[in-house]
Amino acid sequence: MKRLITACLAAVALLATGACGDGMSKDETTASANVAKVFAGPTPSAERKSVASCFGDTLVDEAGIDQLKADKVLDDDLKASSRVPQKLSERTAEAYGDGLVSCFDFAKLKKDIAKDSGASAAQVDAYVDCLDGISDADLKQSIVDQYTKGGKTQLAERVEATTKKCGKLLGT
Repeated sequence: MKRLITACLAAVALLATGACGDGMSKDETTASANVAKVFAGPTPSAERKSVASCFGDTLVDEAGIDQLKADKVLDDDLKASSRVPQKLSERTAEAYGDGLVSCFDFAKLKKDIAKDSGASAAQVDAYVDCLDGISDADLKQSIVDQYTKGGKTQLAERVEATTKKCGKLLGT
């Protein structure tokens, strides 16, 4: 549950991808797979794996391996950090926001949300509807602000407050 809420605070309400791994080098494919593995968690559903794969592809495609290494998202062996560093470059923060906004669809993850939270179907529906009320543009910019400005913007604070309010709908 905590992992899900953390993912929600770091991101939220997202759509579909443009970078599906086509044309990636061997290193990019490895880096993307490693990011996806960490993002998906230890026992992911097929839906969560799909979201994580899309996210990994987008992050690697947009930020690039060198920048992800510089930001300590990847190490020299292309292994992904288990935690997103608190401070990221603008390029990586933008890619992170794009990946979350374009890949994450809470409606497709309702079973995961219910399993992780123990919430009822009605609570999960209310939660997803609440998160869907956050615009993609606001979500992305709040992610960029969080990782480049420490989240100290009115928009980032507003999005965080909304995600916390949504989390309460799960009974947490």
